[in-house]
Amino acid sequence: MADSELGSGRTHVLDLRRLQQFVAVVELGSLTDAAVALGLTQQALSAAMRGLETQLGVTLFFRSRGMQPSAAGLRLYECSHSLLASATKAVSDVQMAAQEAGGVLTVGYTPALTSVQVYEALTEHLPDGLSLKMDCLSPESLRRRMAAGELDFALGRAPRLLDGLASEQICFHRFSVAVRSEDAHELDPEGVALGDLAGRRLVYCSGGSIDSSDAVAMCRAAGFEPTVKVVNCGGLTPVAAPYAAGGGFALVTDYPGLHFGGRVTVLNLLETVVSPVYAFWLPASENGVVGSVIQAVRGTKTLVSR
Repeated sequence: MADSELGSGRTHVLDLRRLQQFVAVVELGSLTDAAVALGLTQQALSAAMRGLETQLGVTLFFRSRGMQPSAAGLRLYECSHSLLASATKAVSDVQMAAQEAGGVLTVGYTPALTSVQVYEALTEHLPDGLSLKMDCLSPESLRRRMAAGELDFALGRAPRLLDGLASEQICFHRFSVAVRSEDAHELDPEGVALGDLAGRRLVYCSGGSIDSSDAVAMCRAAGFEPTVKVVNCGGLTPVAAPYAAGGGFALVTDYPGLHFGGRVTVLNLLETVVSPVYAFWLPASENGVVGSVIQAVRGTKTLVSR
């Protein structure tokens, strides 16, 4: 290949350090503040941003009032997080490949899932020797840690939980009914139909297994209009909602039985109503060990039976 061809190709390869600097300027909105945060002089940072604009052949900032990103700048900013996360992720992937053992697959999941559900969804797809590390995180923490390249996977129930990442629907869980154990004697222990819950209050934790509008729609389809109470307690497992609310019922995906220290009883729901589980990952991760897990979970979409 001619030197001119090599040179031409290189002009379009983004410098990751300069990209990090660009992100800092966008987020802080000031060359001065960004330079302090990065430990650079303002002149050096300004020259770096001019150089990035020259390389790309576009104007990235309007400089009349601080440093406001242009349309091209906003687009680059949108791309920057996944690019920087992929670069960070590449370091751990290379280190994992160099280990004799299989390494560790780090997975974050929302409170809408339980650790058992995450384990069941992924463990059969793990290569021999690969360990699994799971962290329950808020959606905001999931986004931040995926953007930082600190997670291999994120799991949740919302299809647009993490925009900009590759995703796949990997399985479904059946809904059950959770009530306070002291109220369970009022319902059939063999199973409950949605219609049996008429007159009871629908309760749920924000960020739980089902959106309130979906739960209300299910009740309406069963012939009744429920009253609704939201339990606003960050990090509380959804199955605990009836206890926290002082009564009522919750639609959950936990297995039937006693939960929350025996305070909550989960009963089978006679209707088959399911909640999907989605996996999210960086597109650049579709190689090596992480890629093998991705290929294994793709297209499974199995219904987890009780």
